[in-house]
Amino acid sequence: MHDSWKRGFTHLPAHSCVLGFFLPFLVWTPLVRFVRGLGDTGGELRPYQKIYVFYRAPAVKYTGTCISLFLFMLLYSYVALFSFRFVGWETIICTSQQQQQSMLNLPDGSIKSPSCLSTAGSPS
Repeated sequence: MHDSWKRGFTHLPAHSCVLGFFLPFLVWTPLVRFVRGLGDTGGELRPYQKIYVFYRAPAVKYTGTCISLFLFMLLYSYVALFSFRFVGWETIICTSQQQQQSMLNLPDGSIKSPSCLSTAGSPS
């Protein structure tokens, strides 16, 4: 299980996964050690092959997915808490009814609405 989880690596600490996910050039440093004999001729890996092996490893894929999900949830929570403006159900219903009238080219008054399409001075 451990070999398939860190496929192609002899040493891959968690901090190297996170840093390498954002800064790919760190894959060429001693932070990450690859299995010998993975190259084209059975020797060392070339730089582009190291990046390929790094991003194809299940441990790195899982780390990247977790980081992406965390950032998405952080952004979603911020938007839901601070940027969401509720306009009210009546506005939403009236807007959708007005759009229905304009899309179907119905004459005015054919779709009854509560108070949103009435004039301001009319008695209720």
